[in-house]
Amino acid sequence: MFVQFKPENGDPQQWDFKPEAVWEDDAELIEQHYGDNWDNFIDGLKSGRARARRVLLWHLTRQTHPKFAFVDTPRFRMGEFTVEFSSAELRELADKLDRTDRAGMTDEAIAEIDAIGRRLQIELTDALLREHATAEQAEAAAEADPAGKAD
Repeated sequence: MFVQFKPENGDPQQWDFKPEAVWEDDAELIEQHYGDNWDNFIDGLKSGRARARRVLLWHLTRQTHPKFAFVDTPRFRMGEFTVEFSSAELRELADKLDRTDRAGMTDEAIAEIDAIGRRLQIELTDALLREHATAEQAEAAAEADPAGKAD
């Protein structure tokens, strides 16, 4: 997940959050502050839950400031804290959506699932473009400084 925090009165920050790389003791603290288990926390991030985003901001801040207390997590407008998914994460969501059993669903429910699928495809295209641009930027930087000795 690509996370950006752009507070109105502060410096923007970016992180590449990989849920699978979180240590279990950190996951337990996240669960404690979120009020639910790890999987539901991740689902909360994917569905845009404000509490999940606040807990994630706290967790990410703690990576550079280990003693940072949850109560000190700043308030933020929802537009100031964004979570974008990698192409792999979006493919996983799209696959789950495709496997949804539609038997017995109303036409409205099926139409909503189809609309979500179309939005996922747009987001997947955006993620692939973003990841490709990021890979090109990294490649260009490596070519400009092959020894990695730039100041």
